[in-house]
Amino acid sequence: MGMVSHPIPPNAYFNNGLTGEEFRQYYHFLYCKTAYDASVKYFGPNKTLSFCRPGYIGTQRFSEKWSGDSYSNFTELKIHLNAGLSLGVSGEMAWGTDIGGFYSRLLALLVKKLQIFVKKILIEKYNFN
Repeated sequence: MGMVSHPIPPNAYFNNGLTGEEFRQYYHFLYCKTAYDASVKYFGPNKTLSFCRPGYIGTQRFSEKWSGDSYSNFTELKIHLNAGLSLGVSGEMAWGTDIGGFYSRLLALLVKKLQIFVKKILIEKYNFN
């Protein structure tokens, strides 16, 4: 499930009367909950795995997190590793990232990513080169 996310304008109003500024983070909670609920409805309880990029207080009970698309360079590797560590100390049970990344064929980087992430249960592989 993919989603292109754009910032909610702070002066927007929702049907519950909240402004964009007030509703901004809660929107992410509702997005993850809706994705989870739809998966449970379609596949049944205890037979679903839902990945969501956004996070907020309480979203760890609905979905695993994915740190987003990554370019294939060592700076991005550090960013995604820090994101995963932060999620871990925030109570998230599982987190995924792209192993291959985009727009590079650096063998040393791929080897380093595999060394770091090979023990993870969920590994995504994308390569559009």
